[in-house]
Amino acid sequence: MSRFAAGLGLVAVLAAGGRGADEADRKKAEASERAGLAGTWVCVSSEVNGVKRGEKESRDQTFAFEGNRFVQGDDATGDEIVGTYKLDLSGKRKVIVTTVPAGGRAATIRYLYERDGDTLKVGAHLLPIGPLPTDFTAPEGSRRMTATFKRAARK
Repeated sequence: MSRFAAGLGLVAVLAAGGRGADEADRKKAEASERAGLAGTWVCVSSEVNGVKRGEKESRDQTFAFEGNRFVQGDDATGDEIVGTYKLDLSGKRKVIVTTVPAGGRAATIRYLYERDGDTLKVGAHLLPIGPLPTDFTAPEGSRRMTATFKRAARK
């Protein structure tokens, strides 16, 4: 075997090992994020298409994460949207990708998110096919929403 061929073989082995480490790191980061999101979050402020709401108007809205299950609730009406979620941690910003039933079909809603301890900020386009926001603003005419949640007391 030539030195060149042996060198290529070594490069291939090292590259494959790097991919395995990268995958392990990705899974570890995702597990850590899922653990950080686990539980119920209560909305403390929100803005939808330029309309701002404070804690009093927002506190009935909740997000809950358990395993790969996602529940968006409205305590005032008792309405719940139940689906699954995945995390996309590959870009500059973290993204929660939810899949929920909508009219007999599945709808995917992507939320830009930022979690700092017991505070969770999310932003999304109001239409499932809309572009993912690049920031946590929702000015009038943007067709976007943003909300800040605080972790509910654990029971």
